[in-house]
Amino acid sequence: EGGEVEQLLLTNEGDKPILLLDGEELLGAKQNRSINLTILAAARKSTIIPVSCVEAGRWNSSSEHFTTSQSVAFLRMRAEKAGQVSESLRRDRSHRSDQTKVWDSIHEKACFLQAPSDTGAMSEIFKRYDHSMDEFCQAFTITDNQVGALFAINGEIQGFEFFDATSTLEKIFPKLIRSYAIDAIEKRSDSSDKKNSADKIEIKEVKEFLQRVSNCEFESYPATGLGEDVRFSARELCGGGLINNNHVVHLCAFKIKSSDNSGRRNTYDEYTDYSNVASMLRRHAG
Repeated sequence: EGGEVEQLLLTNEGDKPILLLDGEELLGAKQNRSINLTILAAARKSTIIPVSCVEAGRWNSSSEHFTTSQSVAFLRMRAEKAGQVSESLRRDRSHRSDQTKVWDSIHEKACFLQAPSDTGAMSEIFKRYDHSMDEFCQAFTITDNQVGALFAINGEIQGFEFFDATSTLEKIFPKLIRSYAIDAIEKRSDSSDKKNSADKIEIKEVKEFLQRVSNCEFESYPATGLGEDVRFSARELCGGGLINNNHVVHLCAFKIKSSDNSGRRNTYDEYTDYSNVASMLRRHAG
């Protein structure tokens, strides 16, 4: 009852670590929250996890415990929050988001997609388009041994997700699809984007995007939970990830507008192997 909005206490009573995904939505308590970064919570321990409120208008308790939703935060909010958390780490080694901007982002999305909520809940946006979300999830499947995915909307690359195991991607993939799909629905509703829409992207574009991620300068910080938290920002690009025992547990990279990126500009190295993400991250994070 006397807790803080921006922190939750997770107690892992199991014998294995628990993976919490960047942007994953938690429903319940006094307001719904979204996890600020990917976390690997140690077994048999309690971990304080940094979160953002994604339900501005509710301050009364609906339950004693949280449940996970079927969605993670939508693409734009995840991208903006990645930059905000990176700035927070540089400033004072905290994992805070800009709460006001998080609420503003949800409000703008809800207004555009006509998904009002009495409490300003992000979950209402996904609920409003639940049927469309299911169609997107059915349309995309992963292949054998796949550990990552690159997402494009209207022929323009928007983001990249990489995991250490196919089994992890299989479990999380539907949530990721929903995250990108709600932005795709918004762009589809915008007539100005229809003129420039495309059905596919070229392999060359994919390689160039991954090369840009590979060439970024990564900063390393002690993770919340197990491992190291790595962050990066460059021109029109930001993201972060989690390394544990020299393995990249998760890496996410987002395309952003230049005006949204307060991180430093990055100079490009000579050509490196863009596909070897794990080796690249270990090199930059030490």
